Amino acid sequence: MMRWVKFLGLLVATTSCGGPVLRVEDGNVNEGRPIRAAAYAAYLQGRIDESRGRLLEAQVWYRRVLELDEDSAEAWARLAWLSCEQAPQRSEEYFERARRISPRLYRLWLLRARCAKLQHHDDLAREYAEQALIFGPTDSEASEVLADICVAQGDLRRARAVAWGLVALDPRRRQSWELLVGVDQLPEAERAHAQANLAQLTLGLRHRGPLSSANGLPITALSRRALRADFNRRLDVALVSGDAAVARSLATSLGLSALELIRRALDLGAFDFALAEAEMLNAIDPDHVPTWILALQAADQAKNQEIYRKLLATPPKVQAIRDQDLLRRLGEVIERRTSARSAVIFRAADSSAK
Repeated sequence: MMRWVKFLGLLVATTSCGGPVLRVEDGNVNEGRPIRAAAYAAYLQGRIDESRGRLLEAQVWYRRVLELDEDSAEAWARLAWLSCEQAPQRSEEYFERARRISPRLYRLWLLRARCAKLQHHDDLAREYAEQALIFGPTDSEASEVLADICVAQGDLRRARAVAWGLVALDPRRRQSWELLVGVDQLPEAERAHAQANLAQLTLGLRHRGPLSSANGLPITALSRRALRADFNRRLDVALVSGDAAVARSLATSLGLSALELIRRALDLGAFDFALAEAEMLNAIDPDHVPTWILALQAADQAKNQEIYRKLLATPPKVQAIRDQDLLRRLGEVIERRTSARSAVIFRAADSSAK
């Protein structure tokens, strides 16, 4: 498999960098680094102390981690969270340090959202919670934090969508139904079924019957598939009609990652939506190659020359990538922007490298 950056020279000159440590994330090979065993052990001890309420001891362990590995985004994020109330300025500095190291770490955004909520910065808390859900779409805690913030802000539509998304992901998780029951102004039919399911789960092993959904039908594997199919249809409609808020809510309910949502928008011709989402992700992590490729394709298709030129002027660092769909998309941009011959060269070289 070829390195995509070799053919990026058809569009823009790049510089190479020396051999990174590689790790696989979501099907892509990304730049990584080794972690010392002592640093990992110190981090685990810090998490144990933190979970048991020994917060000063936990901070000592996290600082020990950073002595061994100053690029541990997890340790910076945990220190930031533990400093949230007593030293808010220092907490923000630690969060920023973690963000610069690993901007796609969803636990960083989750802790930052909880901290902002604790400091009564509700708008920031929601922004960070949305980021946590972008990078951890199936994480229940991120959904719970976002739903709580939406309820506090009076955005009951979004809170309801997030809560139902949690239920769809795991209908036998009691906390998901508790969250749904707690949403104000929930339609009575939905509230009644949520309460019934919550009661059934609370009773535990004495009741093993199937849980019921909002329309009163049992939540079986078949009905879950039907629910997902309905969500998928509604998502396509929202993307085509330009309803960004509904599209994001449905994507959350379906457990789609941010990149999956952008690809879907591009394939449906929702280029402006795809560009807005990809631009936001690219701003968070400019060196994430898949995001850059999707942003480049979106800018090309949306005919946004300013953003297109900006992306070409700031290409990401060299990384290996084995995602054939991304390579196809990059080839299409090359074909549109350069010549058919360049695209043929690109695809032929890709095939020969397999």
